[in-house]
Amino acid sequence: MIVLVGAAAGGTLWWLLSDPALTAPGPGSAGAGTARGEVLRTALAAGAGVGAAVTLMLAFRRQRQL
Repeated sequence: MIVLVGAAAGGTLWWLLSDPALTAPGPGSAGAGTARGEVLRTALAAGAGVGAAVTLMLAFRRQRQL
């Protein structure tokens, strides 16, 4: 389960950081630091979502076996 959550967060992070428009500072923006922070926040949210889905799946499976 930990590998699945890590893969989801790492894959999302890699996918979003590969876009140069997100990492390069644009005119009038605060810089690449805020964009990277948002990318990190999104990747962690994706990992948390996968972890929650796996937890619910395991709990449902356990209830069905009782």
